[in-house]
Amino acid sequence: MKIDAHRHVWHRASGIYGWLPPHSMIDRDFDLDMPRPGRDAADGIILVQAAASEIDTGFMLDQARAHPGLVRGVVGWAPLDDVHAPATVARLAAMPLIVGLRPMLQDIGDTDWILGDAVQPALYAMTEAGLVLDLLVTARHMNAMRVLAERHPGLTMVLDHAGKPPLRNGDLAQWKDHILDLSDHPAMNCKLSGLVTEAGDDWSVETLRPVIDHVLACFGPRRVMWGSDWPVVEMAGGYDAWRDASDALLASVGGEARAAIEGGTAARAYRLAGR
Repeated sequence: MKIDAHRHVWHRASGIYGWLPPHSMIDRDFDLDMPRPGRDAADGIILVQAAASEIDTGFMLDQARAHPGLVRGVVGWAPLDDVHAPATVARLAAMPLIVGLRPMLQDIGDTDWILGDAVQPALYAMTEAGLVLDLLVTARHMNAMRVLAERHPGLTMVLDHAGKPPLRNGDLAQWKDHILDLSDHPAMNCKLSGLVTEAGDDWSVETLRPVIDHVLACFGPRRVMWGSDWPVVEMAGGYDAWRDASDALLASVGGEARAAIEGGTAARAYRLAGR
């Protein structure tokens, strides 16, 4: 089974997607009634939140219900620092399509917000419910991610976009150290997604190779999953260009290892069996 572990949908009329670049190619509505992107051959997809709003979670669930079989899981959003967050987590976890939650850490000013006392009850509730914590982070969060993994060893986590390596300036030394450190925690997984967006307009396969090689060396293919980051990927060459680059970069990975990256890791981490 091939799983695209990172895909988005949105309707701008809700007014909650303020991050969309005005007048860009993604500054329009995207939903699953549209033709599938490029040469998409995924057997299933994971929809991932794109706004810090329960409206966004509801829209993804509506899309998933309207396309049974295609959407295997939804990574939603919830106010994890709210006093009622554990009850909210339990309610969402009871929905068959909800497989995880993602706070938009990169947009929260407090770098250590996820470590705050107000958030911990929700994280324990997620662990109890078997929900995955997707981590949208940048370099400033990496130390907090280590502490988080140490505090919550039973909480399955997924590092989105490989932790956003600084591909534009090419100085990957500190990022490599952080990835090696985080990979020591068995519950931490890593997504190969969003990399072409981080690399900028002039990216190439060779630009991405040090990142892909390091992630695989640290995590191993059974904790690495592939995601398109569609439609955001359209701003950096498009779905097909990223798919072709991925195929070239993973050409030496075959058999069960390749199957894990293409779907097995996502199926395990998000507990997709039977969905």
